[in-house]
Amino acid sequence: MKIINTWQSAKGDLKYFEVNKPLYSIGNYAIYKQFDKCYLHTFKNIAINQLCGPNKEHLNNLHENVRPLTNTKYTPKTFVFDRAKETLKKGLELIN
Repeated sequence: MKIINTWQSAKGDLKYFEVNKPLYSIGNYAIYKQFDKCYLHTFKNIAINQLCGPNKEHLNNLHENVRPLTNTKYTPKTFVFDRAKETLKKGLELIN
């Protein structure tokens, strides 16, 4: 399966990751193992995060569109969530 590499693609010049079956999925979100200690988190065929481990909680939050709760403005969880939303927006712009 081909996943759009949102970090190296440009409008009209899409780059792709090749992945196998997802390790975990919920709705349109999925996690794929890319290689040793690298996991691609996706929305449909758009890469939204590359993390060093599969993060099911993160994907569930994205699926439910619920930003992680925190007592402070930013935490590692909110950072990863916010970056995924930004990258998803960029990915959707690339294909539209």
